[in-house]
Amino acid sequence: MTVLDILARLADEPDATALIRHREGSARTTSRRDLLGASHTVAHVLRDAGVRTGHKAVVMTRDAHDLSVVTYALITLGAVPVLIEPRAAVGRCLQDVAPDLFIGKPWPTSGAGSWAGAARAYGQPWSPARHGCPRVNAW
Repeated sequence: MTVLDILARLADEPDATALIRHREGSARTTSRRDLLGASHTVAHVLRDAGVRTGHKAVVMTRDAHDLSVVTYALITLGAVPVLIEPRAAVGRCLQDVAPDLFIGKPWPTSGAGSWAGAARAYGQPWSPARHGCPRVNAW
């Protein structure tokens, strides 16, 4: 079964729960209909921003809902989601991947946990802007 098959199956029971988000002592559910709708909306935003089949898109977020929506949107477009744990060796990952775009929030600009800090830690001067990697605000 492919991810596209999974997306098609989500439409079979649109009112069924797709995701449950727990945050700060409360829970919020997302229906399959809402997940698909959000994914289609983000796919349109990404397509309008120039994302095409085969593009590698780094996705960094700690929010499981946003991660699911953006990942499904990218796959719908034929793009390749590259998921990087924000605490990973980001600079090294980015050098290896050479992404076409970055999708994430927030985008830190300084400090050890930032893009710049991660790149410096590995001696790699990678930054999205310097390498022509646009940031797409999908949210």
